[in-house]
Amino acid sequence: MSEYPPENDEPAANHLAQALDQAGIPSRLLEQALNQHAIVSITDTAGNITYANPRFCQTSGYSQAELLGKNHRIVKSEAHDAEFFRHLWQTISSGQTWQGMIQNRRKDGSPYWVQSTIVPIPGNDGLPQGYISIRTDVTERILAKQEYQNFQHILDQTLDCVFIFDAASLRFLYVNQGAARQVGYRRAELLGMTPFDINPQWDRKAFESLLRPLREGLQEKLIFEARQLHRSGRQIPVEIFLQLIRDTRNGDRFIAIVRDISERQRVNRALEKMSLADPQQDIFFQLCEAVAEALGVARVGISHVGEDNIARVLGYYHNGQPGPLFEYPLPGTPCNDVCGEEISLTVEHSVTQRYPEARLLADIDAVSYRGEPLATADNQVVGVLWAIDDKPRADNPTERALLQVAARRAALELQRKHDLGQLRQANRELDELVRALRALSEVNQHIVHAKDEQQLLNDICRILVEETGYRMAWVGYKRNDASKRVEVVAHAGHQTGYLDHIEISWDAHSPHGQGPTGSAIRENRVVICHDMFNDPRFAPWRERARAQGYTSSIALPLAHDGEILGALNLYAAEPHAFPEKEVKLLSEMANDLAFGIAHLRAAKEKARLERQLRQSQKMEALGHLTAGIAHDFNNILASIMGYTELALQQAGDDARLQRYLGEVYSAGERARDIIAQMLSFGRDQASNPSHSISIDPVPVMQETLSMLRASLPSTLELKLELPASGKLSVPMDPGALQQVLMNLVINARDATNNKGEVVIRLLPPVTEPLAAECASCGGNFSGRYAELQVIDQGHGLSKDTLKHIFEPFFTTKAVDKGTGMGLAVIHGVVHKAGGHILVDSRPGEGSAFRILLPLATDQDEQTAQPGGEYPHEETLHQKRALIVDDEAGILGFLQEWLESQNMQVTAFQDSSNALEHFSQHADAYDLLISDQTMPLLTGMELCKAVRKLRPDLPIIVMSGYNDVIDRQVAEELSVAFIEKPFTPDTLLHQIARAFGNKE
Repeated sequence: MSEYPPENDEPAANHLAQALDQAGIPSRLLEQALNQHAIVSITDTAGNITYANPRFCQTSGYSQAELLGKNHRIVKSEAHDAEFFRHLWQTISSGQTWQGMIQNRRKDGSPYWVQSTIVPIPGNDGLPQGYISIRTDVTERILAKQEYQNFQHILDQTLDCVFIFDAASLRFLYVNQGAARQVGYRRAELLGMTPFDINPQWDRKAFESLLRPLREGLQEKLIFEARQLHRSGRQIPVEIFLQLIRDTRNGDRFIAIVRDISERQRVNRALEKMSLADPQQDIFFQLCEAVAEALGVARVGISHVGEDNIARVLGYYHNGQPGPLFEYPLPGTPCNDVCGEEISLTVEHSVTQRYPEARLLADIDAVSYRGEPLATADNQVVGVLWAIDDKPRADNPTERALLQVAARRAALELQRKHDLGQLRQANRELDELVRALRALSEVNQHIVHAKDEQQLLNDICRILVEETGYRMAWVGYKRNDASKRVEVVAHAGHQTGYLDHIEISWDAHSPHGQGPTGSAIRENRVVICHDMFNDPRFAPWRERARAQGYTSSIALPLAHDGEILGALNLYAAEPHAFPEKEVKLLSEMANDLAFGIAHLRAAKEKARLERQLRQSQKMEALGHLTAGIAHDFNNILASIMGYTELALQQAGDDARLQRYLGEVYSAGERARDIIAQMLSFGRDQASNPSHSISIDPVPVMQETLSMLRASLPSTLELKLELPASGKLSVPMDPGALQQVLMNLVINARDATNNKGEVVIRLLPPVTEPLAAECASCGGNFSGRYAELQVIDQGHGLSKDTLKHIFEPFFTTKAVDKGTGMGLAVIHGVVHKAGGHILVDSRPGEGSAFRILLPLATDQDEQTAQPGGEYPHEETLHQKRALIVDDEAGILGFLQEWLESQNMQVTAFQDSSNALEHFSQHADAYDLLISDQTMPLLTGMELCKAVRKLRPDLPIIVMSGYNDVIDRQVAEELSVAFIEKPFTPDTLLHQIARAFGNKE
């Protein structure tokens, strides 16, 4: 840290005071102000520092002692030349004030910038006797400006055109140099324009319609083709990437990255022209013309090279016209290198200097040259395709690929002249190669823009049939089931059922796994069947293929990161339909497709996990909420229902009072049930294990439906369908299964408006494991399950509604028709049992809720079905009970009710006092009943202390929320548990069991 000069630095302070007094300014006031906001220094006429204020020290990094007496050059940087400082000294030494910006240097060598005002201090003779400098640190502003300039420089260097325009006014805020060059305007002119000023197909209304998906957040970006208007009136085909940048401080902006696709369109036109070239006309000139127009060069020719080393021109394009045909000696020319070394050759500039013996190049003022060898089917070089221009031309991969295609076509034409039979094969190969190239390009476009895996597969199959002429294309996915089957997931060109019942496997031991598809998947390699009728591997499908007119096929594995997804299969009508070069292109396409599938699955999995996380967070939040209120609320309900029970016993024959108290008790029961519903999905499965018991669901379903039929209108028919034989066992509490059924049937009742039929169906587990995505939690699952279905023919549900139906409090019913808790409760109950939920529903077509419950294991304990009797209750006469609860209402109810059962009761609100009392009278009690959640000492802590004094004492623990009980500790202490609110009969039952266990 810099050291500031002390306040009693008299020489420096006096010097400043004198200077300010001469100017008529109160020195102390001004000095304080300057020290707060400015860098101030005073020097003598030689530039030696006589005063430096604290801010000067802080900014420069030097202490006051290091600055005083030193020349001001101590903070000088190398940013300014000698002329800069010469002019500064000339100005101030003549008595004038100098103002300007200076870059200085700190003690650590880092630069900083100051806006300076240097004022001469006049002496008695009128000449300067020193100088006072007042400076403002502007470093942050300079650095920010430099950063912005650097960003602009980067954008100016990019090959693409960049436009940034205001989201409100649509006026350009920034254009880079490439954008200005492309449309022919100066930057300053463009900054007053809008996108639809340079795009002839748009007006403001049309452009706003284009922007709407970005403004409304429906899409993150737009990619589309358009035409851009040059200042000269020329229209330029472009591809535009458009994105909205949100900025609450400076206002939203759109950024558009625009790419000229003229070259791409020229190449596509050239490919089309080459594919349509007529062999009956001057085909070599047609090829030259297509290449010249695509490359924009002056001269293109095709030369045939004979054994005499003479190159004879067969086609010649010269500045838009067919040129005269001629011949030239091959030695000393770039064509000689192309033929001799069988290579592509590019000379970007100075071709005449590189080949001084080629007089023809000098005669036509050639500057650049490109050459491609013409190779026959047996790879013999028979000529050259060359392009010459009078200006430098850089190498370009796209143009090189075009030259190669044109050279291949020219070579085939040469071969046709010698062997018409070979030409037919070569023509077909070339056409297929061009089609494959087009198909590859279109496939890649679909892969890049795909949003849905199934749609992508459908599009790829369609393209391969329409663009390449294959008779059929289909995609099969590898399934890892016992049969190792291959599942057909997409196809095109399949009209008469070839794939409908076909069996294909990738099992090496199965005859259906020896074909091209199974081998490609199993061995991760391309497998071709050149002749289905004579290839023994194709025997299982030969007759079916013959009926469809298929003769050859290829299977291309779909593999990504070492994982085999399946295979892409193509069928052709003729044998040997897959030449090597085409297979190479198809293999690249299959790899691209596999990558696209993996990318879509990763994106889908990410979205699924995000949905699952959101659902889990909602459930967790509601669980925390309900857990927080459950204890207190259930304590209140326990008091209400307990005293109501006592009041009912005292009501006698007063029917009106009995009815009033009955309504109070029923309301308490409804409140208790609502809390129980909320807790059913708020509780953690780990703390409430339900897999320790198992039931046969059939009796539960029969009893539940019997109860429901009595409460539903006769216009709604409940139809129960059960398995014909066999017994199922699922790990679920009977009450939980009953709750699931009741909620689903009530939903079906509301969906059908109390009319029609609701089917409740129980299916046995299927042989093969079921794999799917849960409609409730969003997780993928696989396994063998018992399936419970509830099917209605009601109004059905849309896709958007299905996304939310399991959220707490979400409902499609009217405000007074439901709470939106039913399906959320089902979510909690089913997943607590280890199950999952599937939903099939469409608007107007009804709904089918499929509850998948795991099968009980040998470790699951069988439990009694509903309808069993409670154990006999032992007489409580003169039993002595110690009850502890911090809630006075519950404590009073319990004491009064137990005493009404002829028990002797001692009650405590304070658990610590209760323990102290018990320690002195441990043998005086037959039973301890304690609340769990109490201040100072919890119920379980009290139980542990009591167990040390009376190991055999029956203990019952009460709680308004049972997840707070440590189950393992409760079992170790042999402590019974009862959940609030409870009925007197329930408590009596627990007491009877406690005394029974003791005996």
